[in-house]
Formats: sequence, structure tokens, C-alpha cells
Amino acid sequence: MKCLTLHQPWASLIASGQKTVETRSWRPPASLVGERIAIHAGRRVAAQAGLHPETALAIAGIYGPRWRESAPRGAVVCTVRIAAAHQVRRVEQGLAWVDDGVSYRVSPHGDYSPGRWLWFLDDLICFERPVPAIGHQRLWNWRDYDPSDIL
Repeated sequence: MKCLTLHQPWASLIASGQKTVETRSWRPPASLVGERIAIHAGRRVAAQAGLHPETALAIAGIYGPRWRESAPRGAVVCTVRIAAAHQVRRVEQGLAWVDDGVSYRVSPHGDYSPGRWLWFLDDLICFERPVPAIGHQRLWNWRDYDPSDIL
């Protein structure tokens, strides 16, 4: 299964269902649109100063004010399906306009700058326990998938 490593708090926000769009500078491979990928929480945690206040509140709502210590790191936390991907053409009044003339509300949990890709995620399946794994940049092959880890 392909896997994508994200820094915290974004991996946990996806696992909690609060982040349904992953923003990237690159388009997902066409072969993965419609397919399931794993989400890995990397060892790195975003700097508090760089977090949008809504993002900080959302992650604190899951793990409490000491989320930086308690959120899983170095582990696969869930799987999702990449339902679609669209490139942002422009952003106006809180809406990201994509190449097909459709707009989506900008979320504080991502970078919706023009040129960025919106990966729409659905069909979330969380693991009962985070599965330890060493992450990698971009998409990588996760071979330790065990269906018994899923809730």
C-alpha cells in the first residue's frame, strides 16, 4: 500500500476526520486517484508559531493542550481513499477556484495557494493503535499493513 508521511498535527487531523483535503505542491499519481493510501504521522511536529489558531484548537481538542507530546509520531494512523485531485488556480474571498471552474472553501488546515494541489480524501479507516513505521518523503510503499489493526 502506498503511504504518505505528514507532520503532526496534520496526520492526526486526517485520522480524526477534521482534515479531508491534503494540499501538496504536486499532483498525486493518476493511478492512485480512487485508491486507498495510508497516512503516516512523521516524527516532526509543526512549530506552534506556524499553526493557524483553528488548527491548534482542533488538535488540542483531540489530544489536549499537551498534544505535542501525546499525538502519535513515527506511526501509520489511518488509511483514506484519494477521491479526487484538483489544482488551485486562484483564491478569492475564502474560496479556492480549481481548473474546472469549481470552488472549494479554504480550510485553515492546509496551504491553498494558487498552483497547489488539493487531494480530496474520503472513506477514512482509523487504526485501533498507531502502527510504528519509518516514514519517507513523497509517497512510499508501506509493507507492514495488517488488516487486524483496523477498528
